[in-house]
Amino acid sequence: MGHCCSKIAVENETIATDHNHKPPNHAPSPLSQPISSISDATPGRQTPATSFSTSPFNSPLPAGVMPSPATKTPGRKFRWPLPPPSPAKPIMAALMRRQGKTKPKDGPIPEEQGGEGGGDGERTLDKSFGYGKNFGAKFEIGKEVGRGHFGHTCWAKGKKGELKGVSVAVKIITKAKMTSAIAIEDVRREVKMLKALSGHRNLVKFYDAFEDANNVYIVMELCEGGELLDRILDRGGRYTEDDAKVILLQILNVVAFCHLQGVVHRDLKPENFLFVSKDEDAVLKVIDFGLSDFVRPAHPWLRDEKNAIPLDILIYKLVKSYVRASPLKRAALKALSKALPDDELTYLRAQFSLLEPRDGFISLENFRVALMKNATDAMKEARVPDILNLMDPLSYKRMDFEEFCAAAISVYQLEVHPDWDKIAIAAFDYFDEEGNRVISLEELAQEMNLGPSAYSLMGDWIRKSDGKLSLVGYTKYLHGVTIRSSNTRHR
Repeated sequence: MGHCCSKIAVENETIATDHNHKPPNHAPSPLSQPISSISDATPGRQTPATSFSTSPFNSPLPAGVMPSPATKTPGRKFRWPLPPPSPAKPIMAALMRRQGKTKPKDGPIPEEQGGEGGGDGERTLDKSFGYGKNFGAKFEIGKEVGRGHFGHTCWAKGKKGELKGVSVAVKIITKAKMTSAIAIEDVRREVKMLKALSGHRNLVKFYDAFEDANNVYIVMELCEGGELLDRILDRGGRYTEDDAKVILLQILNVVAFCHLQGVVHRDLKPENFLFVSKDEDAVLKVIDFGLSDFVRPAHPWLRDEKNAIPLDILIYKLVKSYVRASPLKRAALKALSKALPDDELTYLRAQFSLLEPRDGFISLENFRVALMKNATDAMKEARVPDILNLMDPLSYKRMDFEEFCAAAISVYQLEVHPDWDKIAIAAFDYFDEEGNRVISLEELAQEMNLGPSAYSLMGDWIRKSDGKLSLVGYTKYLHGVTIRSSNTRHR
């Protein structure tokens, strides 16, 4: 496939750039002129005799009215002057850069003007993430190894701790570029994704996240083998079937793993796959989860109750987390399940049926049998069978549909629902009546795996009137600080 793309791209490049080329034994076509001649053919300007303004055919249009270029190819006599879009355009652009024909833009990353609400809106944005503030004490920054629109990546070395002497990659995202609440949430979500997914052999390893007044620092595994795109270019775009198979199996493996966790990358391309070393058989790893997101079942017009719904393996992970959670966390999720909209209940009801409940209840054995019926190699790679071992508390109890809904909720997926704010408020009302209790700042931080450095950010998460969770505290607590509802009104 790479061979064909490269060939097409090279031929197109010849057509597009060689304006002096003339087909043998043919007279010059009035349409085979430089693009600048075409673009200059505007009323009121002198146009070359070879532009679209001149034609051997009579125009039915009034004098002075320019015809559409598409209508100036009668009977397909003339070849269209512009080449079709090339599927290998990024590869050809990279080749041009290598040959010095184009130079990448230098200088600082340009700043966008204003935020969602204009210039004043940016000053009200909370750009504190609750990450560690001691990046400079732990790492020594080196040369830049990559650059994107929102930040750049540098080589660094650990100065102390477990990573002392270890070379790492640090993605530095400038806070000045975070000009909207969505941009801030994107950074939080990227860190959350890396934490949740880290561990697969084809996924870049996440170490830690830090921040200071100006930047967010995401510390990751250093992959020194270069981009997949560079390997493709080094081979001239040609891969044998066996070599291509090795690459594609790794790509499909990690993509399937992400999908089983309920995550879509949304920016898969050769530049976002790195080799861990220069070795020919080096392991390939996917990077850059800046555009990734948690997926939801197909919001209702795509659903057909007559079609079978496959077993959702993400539910196994969610139920595992639920049965091992604290009583307060289970109470928070039960309250949320009571506020679920109908489309969510439809999907969960279908998943509950796939587990083949007996007398309206399911147990660990139901999960085990359903997994055996639907097992795939991808599930084994994602260590789904191991999850059953962590669901052991279900060996001693049964779960009805109401509790299954509480256990199988993905807050990350639910928060993209258009009515999330209403759902969160309704859920908090249930929680405030049935599950809310007095809790100290230290206890809440421990429940959320936060250190003392986060105390200053948690001031409004507990009501001063009765020492119980506020609405903001409830939504934060549901799944940590990475949540889009931070602008929800206090209660």
